[in-house]
Amino acid sequence: DIEISGGGTLTSDTPPQSLSRAADDPYVDLPIPTDMGCDVSGNTSARDDDVLTPGRYCGDIRVQGQNVTFEPGTYVIDGGDFISNANSEAFGEGVTFILTGDTASDVGGISMNGASTATFSAPTDDGNPYEGILFYQDPIADYRTSGNEARFNGGVNLLMDGVLYFPRADLIFTGGSTADPSCLQVWGATVTFSGDSVIGNEDTICESMNLETSPQFRILLVE
Repeated sequence: DIEISGGGTLTSDTPPQSLSRAADDPYVDLPIPTDMGCDVSGNTSARDDDVLTPGRYCGDIRVQGQNVTFEPGTYVIDGGDFISNANSEAFGEGVTFILTGDTASDVGGISMNGASTATFSAPTDDGNPYEGILFYQDPIADYRTSGNEARFNGGVNLLMDGVLYFPRADLIFTGGSTADPSCLQVWGATVTFSGDSVIGNEDTICESMNLETSPQFRILLVE
């Protein structure tokens, strides 16, 4: 389901269509890295000018400062959330964040708040299994489980190129959150835009990133 309310704006060359069946999922067979132990145990707090490296983080990743850099690679967040706090600023080129856990309730989500800025782009190198994937949530997550959602609140500024893949969770854009026109592909059980949130998308940029797409189907009753 997609809900647009309260001043929310969606700009897309392929806008949502009512009476459509669920889109085919091109990422359903994407593998999740097997548990090879924790590179970092416990919650990670990234402060001013910190640099994080790829690996398995067993706990939250919390961006709490300015000019936080994520080096290229895959970040597995096992049993934790990705949290970007008030007025924080994070950068990462060629990065993928995978949210996973042992059970549905262990799988984390995203929380970005309070005028934070996230400038991220997904990998584009051929042969990378996560080419084009920015955030990937383990499909064992359940949208009925509290805490699994991806939430962008309160003036968040998103400069993101890639896929937000949350096939069994809610994606919520509220309170003046913005995503400048680029390539932000959104997959979710439900997607909500409200409170003057704005998201723009350009198919030409997505094509240059070799992102998977799914055609739209509209269901009509013909007598």
